[in-house]
Amino acid sequence: MKKKFMSLLVLVSLIGLILIGCSSNSSTSDGGGGKDGEVLKIGVIGPFSGGGAGWGLPLQYGVEMAVKELNENGGIEIGGKTYQAEVIAYDDQYIGDESVSAANRLVFEDNVDFIIGTIGSAGVLGMQTITEKNDVLILTNSYGTEALSPEKPFSFRVMPTNLEWGAEVVGYIAEQNPKAKKVAFLSPNDESGWQVQKNAEEDFLELDFEIVANEFPERNTQDYNPILTKVLNTKPDIIAFGGTSPGEMGVAMNQARALGFEGIFTAFGGPAIQEVLNIAGDNAEGFVYYAQTDFESPEVQEVIEKYGKDYKKEYLEIAPDWFDATKLLFAAMKETDSFDTAKVAETLRGMDGFEGLAGEMKWTGEEDYGINQQITKPVVVGEVKDGKAVIVDVRDVD
Repeated sequence: MKKKFMSLLVLVSLIGLILIGCSSNSSTSDGGGGKDGEVLKIGVIGPFSGGGAGWGLPLQYGVEMAVKELNENGGIEIGGKTYQAEVIAYDDQYIGDESVSAANRLVFEDNVDFIIGTIGSAGVLGMQTITEKNDVLILTNSYGTEALSPEKPFSFRVMPTNLEWGAEVVGYIAEQNPKAKKVAFLSPNDESGWQVQKNAEEDFLELDFEIVANEFPERNTQDYNPILTKVLNTKPDIIAFGGTSPGEMGVAMNQARALGFEGIFTAFGGPAIQEVLNIAGDNAEGFVYYAQTDFESPEVQEVIEKYGKDYKKEYLEIAPDWFDATKLLFAAMKETDSFDTAKVAETLRGMDGFEGLAGEMKWTGEEDYGINQQITKPVVVGEVKDGKAVIVDVRDVD
């Protein structure tokens, strides 16, 4: 695939990356080349450090496990040649500008045509200014609605957002806690936080909850006490986090309990329950969350046992979802028998009923985004009970 000529801005950014060696840490997993000596490069961008690491490291782990499986089974045969996959990963630290820098490097230096990541609207929207005009196919997890549109045919969201699963989590809370009616939101003050909060608020209002507070602290906040003092004056039964990163969520839980909050916590963003528990401990009791995958299922444990031994267990929780997404990409390449990203994208859109570790994966999105490039799958609901994260419900989505 021929990349389009870089703009002066991109060129300046790239020179800056070369001079500083890219401020984001990078790693490369070398597949070693297939029997024909060919290599398929897979770019990975995500927050592998900082408050978003609970989302980013599972992304990296999941992709790497799928690559290990592919290479162990002989690679992928495309156009009569066999390729081994190689991962080239960059840490964007959950900062939009770093995501853009990493995308520049992958596209223009590493000559990557397929990128998995990043997480978060700021990073994804920034990346798309590069990837879409250069026909680079990306599998992402941004919760912002703007990440998907008919004008972005190379961008696929491989995790359901709370627009797809939020109503099921709210329904579970309503059924199990009929007296809890007052909801206070704490959501990051950025595109992700605003969009996630908006969708979640609509789900609560649909079931006659009352929204008593909406606060938007800055990302990386560590002292929530002033905001929580204000929020607790509204006497909420539920504190809902709208896209808050796992590390910050745990900190906020600790401070809310210290101020006397005895109600329910819930969250409308990507899960990373183990990191939340590591920080909040007993203060996370009663936390209701979207689990994405039953991590303890035999199918997941078989994959973890085989390919996840070298990773930190606390960051493996949602790795199976990225494992599934990467395998789905490989399947689309195989069916297309090509690395032409436009052809692979067309094939990917038409692949319905792909069986993943969390159940059947389907492409939807036409109604909400104008294009079927949004994954849906069964909604797995988790809750912290007696200090442990347990799966309490699995709900099918029409």
